[in-house]
Amino acid sequence: MDAVIKIGGSLLKKDSIQNLCQYLDKLKAEFTFVILPGGGEFADLVRKYYKLYQNTDDSAHWMAILCENILGYLMLDFLEFGKPVFTISEIKKAIRASLIPVFLPFPYLLDQDPLPHSWDITSDSIAAYLAEQLQAEKIILLKDVDGIYTHDPKQISPKEAILLPFIKINTIDLTSFHSCIDKYLPTILREFPRDCYIVNGLYPERLGKILRNEKTIYSKIVL
Repeated sequence: MDAVIKIGGSLLKKDSIQNLCQYLDKLKAEFTFVILPGGGEFADLVRKYYKLYQNTDDSAHWMAILCENILGYLMLDFLEFGKPVFTISEIKKAIRASLIPVFLPFPYLLDQDPLPHSWDITSDSIAAYLAEQLQAEKIILLKDVDGIYTHDPKQISPKEAILLPFIKINTIDLTSFHSCIDKYLPTILREFPRDCYIVNGLYPERLGKILRNEKTIYSKIVL
């Protein structure tokens, strides 16, 4: 498989998600990939309730993952060739049928329970775990920013916020930079080494260039 592609909830503006899904439908003819939805605003609501009601980490973990299933169904409405899938075997079957599997992770993760129950875990780490199970070549995390910066580009001038195009996680401490990835992702990438790209999903053509190994704007994490 070419890639596990995580679509962040920040991309769920109507025009953005429609354009992205139309582009993904076209990429299906060239590449094999699975889509993993993020939790978006639903997961943010879980965070709010977690603080308000002092939920356990266990319940918050499963509530947040369930949010990914919800947004997966929303994305399926915009994918002509999308297919909801719940297991590894269903992913492979959908690809053999020339469909785009959209992985709805709650049942599988509830059964396997492979990751810590913590807010350090989001769909970023789930994408990395899924890539290992599928032996996917690449992990591609689609966000609403160009990648990982030295400082938050939304808070300071662009000249001060420098994009890091190439990051070696064994030599760079990602916690010292403004990062749009979850805190557990470097740990799981060390355990299951694989190239991981953070790219702006508002520009779908950048996704295609990554899949074709062409130059574009992104942050790439390697060992």
